[in-house]
Amino acid sequence: MDKRRGSGQVAIPLLLFGLGVLFLTLAPYLLAPGLTPRDKVFSGFLLNPADGFTYLAKMRQGYQGAWAFRLPYTIRPGEPAFLFVYHLFLGHVARASGLAPLAVYHGARLLGGMALFLLVVRFCRWALDEPAQWAGAVLLIMVGGGLGWLGVPFGFLGSDLTVPESIPFLTVYVNAHFGVAAAALLGGLLSIVVAEGRLARLAALALLAGTVVGAVQPFAAAIPAAVVPAWLCVEYLKRRPLSLSAWVREPSVLHSLLTLGAFVLGVMPWAAYDAWLTVVHPAIAGWAQQNQTPSPSPWAYMLGFGLLLPLAALGARRAWPTPRGRLMVVWIVIQAALLYAPFPLQRRLALGLYFPLAVLAVEGLEELRRRGRDVRRMLIFVLLLSVPSNALVVGLGLLGVRQGRSPVTYSAQERAAYSWMDSHLPTDALVLTGTDNGNRLPAFADVRVVYGHPFETPNAAEAEALMRSLLTWNGDARQGLERLRGLGVSWVLLGPEELTSGEPAWLSLVVERARFGEVAVYEVPGL
Repeated sequence: MDKRRGSGQVAIPLLLFGLGVLFLTLAPYLLAPGLTPRDKVFSGFLLNPADGFTYLAKMRQGYQGAWAFRLPYTIRPGEPAFLFVYHLFLGHVARASGLAPLAVYHGARLLGGMALFLLVVRFCRWALDEPAQWAGAVLLIMVGGGLGWLGVPFGFLGSDLTVPESIPFLTVYVNAHFGVAAAALLGGLLSIVVAEGRLARLAALALLAGTVVGAVQPFAAAIPAAVVPAWLCVEYLKRRPLSLSAWVREPSVLHSLLTLGAFVLGVMPWAAYDAWLTVVHPAIAGWAQQNQTPSPSPWAYMLGFGLLLPLAALGARRAWPTPRGRLMVVWIVIQAALLYAPFPLQRRLALGLYFPLAVLAVEGLEELRRRGRDVRRMLIFVLLLSVPSNALVVGLGLLGVRQGRSPVTYSAQERAAYSWMDSHLPTDALVLTGTDNGNRLPAFADVRVVYGHPFETPNAAEAEALMRSLLTWNGDARQGLERLRGLGVSWVLLGPEELTSGEPAWLSLVVERARFGEVAVYEVPGL
């Protein structure tokens, strides 16, 4: 059967659909400023702003010309390191283009989404025979979610509401690097398993994909590094009693082995450097030790992938006789196991799992068609039940903006203070402020803070306790001032958040330099 039959009739509507999906990931960010109360500022992020501001802080360092990253959320950052190169690069782009860093960030997010969409189309066309089938898989991948919305009234959150990496729409929606990482991951896998074209060209593409994955999200390389060998083992077992040496020499097998090697070669320098840093760089080591993102329960994933799971289970039997089908099954089994591997970033390894699930779900629909069911209506039904989770995530973010909630918004007074500090504080000044201001400030000024992020502040629990003890100091004022000086704190930013427990005793000994309503900037004398 010619897989390209009817492709032209599908391609243009699908392209328009893809552009529409990308616009849907942008539209909430365009609407949010108009929904923000007058005395507030939209953060620029609708999902996980705390991480979002750390991305802007990294971009700011690139904007200033740096190609080495220095931790801004700690008293002792250590030496700069060649980390977060993608965000540093975006900062350089912002400086060269004259665009605001936030605009560049969201532009990069959309470009990553476009790359992912094009590769999803390529993947689905390869994995499924008929245009109607692969178009259906593309629909599921680009807008589908799970059934997590059904668990909300009962207090149970599915992974489609809490793990953006697991849902392609949210992968593109949440930040600028997940989409790029997913696109590179899928592109690398396609280069490895699709033996159509010159080996040298596909190996170069695999090397490029591995390099991008290594630079943006190196641990994601564990997915193809585990899936492809497992799939090849299955394929060998299907070909026995053919000898292993003869099997390896077959063109398709040799292609997969060589391109997998090229992919791993692209990742390895980044992964090795990151591992080396966690040994020799105390600040990075402390950060890596507490950077824990465990997977939710299997039940959360089952609800999060929703109807795709039973459909994929039905489709697995239909797909298994072909190498493509066996790849999808092995991919799902291996990646599901990786979600609970002894690895601190388990949930990050959910990236891309939706791809093979959607392909097998379409195979499951085809099996139901064979049994006389109306597949088109069933596909619409699946989409109607899976889209609400994505809509819920978007809607809750916009509702938070409309109500002026932190952290999706913050006060205009705080924003004015950040701008003043950017203009008046010396580079690398250490600032004492609260949790939220500490998280945002390095995105707007070239300073460091005592505490600002639960992962990116090394020894975060101790640093947060220190920050709170200084802000609530009720002992001798002079001793409090000496404590600030001893830590190297030269500036203090105080607002309603910081003064919740009252004024610290040392406040009378520091010098107020600027005030913006309830927010004031103080200089610590003697430093």
